[in-house]
Amino acid sequence: MRGWLAAAVISVVSIAGSGAWSGGARAATIEGTIVAAGTGQPVAGAKVETAGASATSDAAGRFRLELPAGTYVVTFRHPSGGTVTQTVKLEEDVVKLSVTLDLATEVITIRQKAPVSQRRAPEPVENYGRLRPPYTGELIDANDWAVVWLRLTVDERGEIARVEVLKSPKDYKLDEPTVKFVKRFRFRPGLDDDGRAAPYQIIYKLEWVPYWDAMLVAKSWNPPCRGQAPLNLGSFAPAYRDCEPPPGLGIPPLEQCRRPYLRCHDGAIQAAWPEVKP
Repeated sequence: MRGWLAAAVISVVSIAGSGAWSGGARAATIEGTIVAAGTGQPVAGAKVETAGASATSDAAGRFRLELPAGTYVVTFRHPSGGTVTQTVKLEEDVVKLSVTLDLATEVITIRQKAPVSQRRAPEPVENYGRLRPPYTGELIDANDWAVVWLRLTVDERGEIARVEVLKSPKDYKLDEPTVKFVKRFRFRPGLDDDGRAAPYQIIYKLEWVPYWDAMLVAKSWNPPCRGQAPLNLGSFAPAYRDCEPPPGLGIPPLEQCRRPYLRCHDGAIQAAWPEVKP
């Protein structure tokens, strides 16, 4: 975009004559051409204004104003910005102006590309999802299905700094052994937008299949989600699976497994985001 520098070279040529103005005073005319400095090209669209009259330069840079004889301050203004003024004394019938506008000044807008984010969530250094989580006596006796949701804080070194149990079946007393179990996990550190190692929070899901079914029955066993299907009464260990994540996390419910259960219900990262430090 080019700005219009407030400068002009104005040549005045007076042409004698006579005329009449409707108000009774002698009529006079200001006319001329506006060109660009350096190139001499005509400048179109410039406003020429003075008391009681105005005009706009045409494609050839020409303009014309008819006024009573007198002294006027004429302003040349372009829509792109910048103004030029010139005092003109109308004592002759026609005063011709040659106006040169300096268009050398430019306003340059620089748009900087946003840097590409190098953000990356922590990644487990081993396939911890295939490890069998510890059973409690209460869960073994119940021979039930259990799901526990955790919030893990992984520090800049990829170590577990904090474990928070978000959802757990209380009757089976899984919280303490689960926290001890996951604290052994190690991760490749997560990165922030600039590619630097950063602490992350991870939502992690662990599942326990019925103990005796897992130990004695090597077959596919796909329990229905609680409230979504009838209980699988034909199974060795009929049970519902709690497919609902903790509220407020924006995580969709789990889907019913369609593969062999010992692989389908591995532990898994459900969500991850950089930790916001207070």
